[in-house]
Amino acid sequence: MVSRSILFLTVLLTALTPFQIHGQNDRVTELLDEFESDNPEDRKSALFSLSNYEEDPRAVEVFIKALADDNSEVRLYALTKFPKTSDPRAIPAIVDVQNNDGDCLVRSQAAEALAGIEDDRAIDALINAMNSDESFMVRGRAVNSLASHVRYSRHTVNEKILSALCSALLVNDEPSTRHAVAWAMHDISDPRVVEPLILALNDEDINVRKNAAEAFGRRRIKEPRAVEPLIRTLKTDIPFVTTWAAFSLGKMDDFRATGPLIDVLNEDYEVTEYISDERDEKWFTAGALGELGDPRAIEPLIHVMNNHEDVVIRWKAAESLGMFDDARAALALLDASVSEVEGLGNEAVFALIDMGEPALEPLSTALKDKKRDFEVQLWAASIIGETSKDNPELESYMKLVEKWHKQNKRKIQRYSRRHSEER
Repeated sequence: MVSRSILFLTVLLTALTPFQIHGQNDRVTELLDEFESDNPEDRKSALFSLSNYEEDPRAVEVFIKALADDNSEVRLYALTKFPKTSDPRAIPAIVDVQNNDGDCLVRSQAAEALAGIEDDRAIDALINAMNSDESFMVRGRAVNSLASHVRYSRHTVNEKILSALCSALLVNDEPSTRHAVAWAMHDISDPRVVEPLILALNDEDINVRKNAAEAFGRRRIKEPRAVEPLIRTLKTDIPFVTTWAAFSLGKMDDFRATGPLIDVLNEDYEVTEYISDERDEKWFTAGALGELGDPRAIEPLIHVMNNHEDVVIRWKAAESLGMFDDARAALALLDASVSEVEGLGNEAVFALIDMGEPALEPLSTALKDKKRDFEVQLWAASIIGETSKDNPELESYMKLVEKWHKQNKRKIQRYSRRHSEER
């Protein structure tokens, strides 16, 4: 029965196929006529519908024709809807737009359309646009399209593209182009971009230097060669740039950066209620010291957490202390958990929770210390319980918390009542 049903469906579909093809041909013919309209909106509408028939060579031919349309909006729309096709006429047509169209928006869209096309004509057009186009928007789009070849390549890196990008970063006359290339290199893991990025740290344009400094951290590849140049950049006293040098040094896992980062963290600056480059610099520097994990940074971070004039920087110092496996950091955070400084207590508690098991021993010591402030001990008990629950290997810590709760039952009740009344 099943085989007869399958046979019947096969015969039915075979019989219907000519009618489907005929219907498709009729629809494409209608759209071809619509495209001949004098109204640009009608031509765009026809292109929209023809994009559903990308396997029909007549549709591709219309799109190619649209690239030479008198109306720039039609040309732009044709590029956004251009079908993915192996038609040999397509690439030269788009390349011609990239090289010669008078509208920068159209050329920019052509650059995007050429992204990922492994054809020397497309690549050469993009390189030419990156280096020579009068529009910064087109140059930037060409950079991104070229970088996408290198970034997402499943095979060998295209040597021509990589060489062109590295060269543009170093010698292109337009700062906006060098800026775009440095940004695009964030996602390029090929080690040959390291030296050009190091040289770009000395670029005359501040935006290029900033993007080059940031690229090392965004690439998340430890580059020992970049550590000293980034440290030199950290000392240039331009917060817009040094912020990102600090950010990248935090990713390098190299303790050479610890001292210079501490120096930046300790520098004074005018604190305002608004976001500023100086605040960003200190915030990223505190974060970088936490990521590096050098024990030498613990005391400076504790000092900043307890004394810095800017509460936002105190929060970040607390968060960074939570990255250390160190009793000094844990106990300092425990003391800060009852701070009256806005938000600092919460940050300290979250940092201790993030520290996890390494915090248990120093917190247990604090819980046993009868000289410790009761509220501090209450937080210690809460964090120990949160960290060790549902873990049989940490049962001894849970028992300690239970014992402390029994011994301090009345204090806990009075504390709870007082806080309920205050609320």
